[in-house]
Amino acid sequence: MNKVDLVKRIFKTQVRRYIPELSLTFVFIILTSLTTAATAWLLDPAIKEIFENKNTKMLYFIPLAIILTLFSKLFQYTEQEL
Repeated sequence: MNKVDLVKRIFKTQVRRYIPELSLTFVFIILTSLTTAATAWLLDPAIKEIFENKNTKMLYFIPLAIILTLFSKLFQYTEQEL
């Protein structure tokens, strides 16, 4: 039995039954990384608009958007752990 046959056998007997769980985990990994990037993307305008430009409207909007992305990340993290 060569290495390729061994890998195929292991995949068929051990990995194939976990493909739905692995796919769902992969989706949540992607969503978690996107929300992490979104949080960083939202912090830059928050600093510029709130502190440099003294825009009071953004004082409420940007922190709310950051909190929503963090809650989304928390949900994704807990679902990924299940």
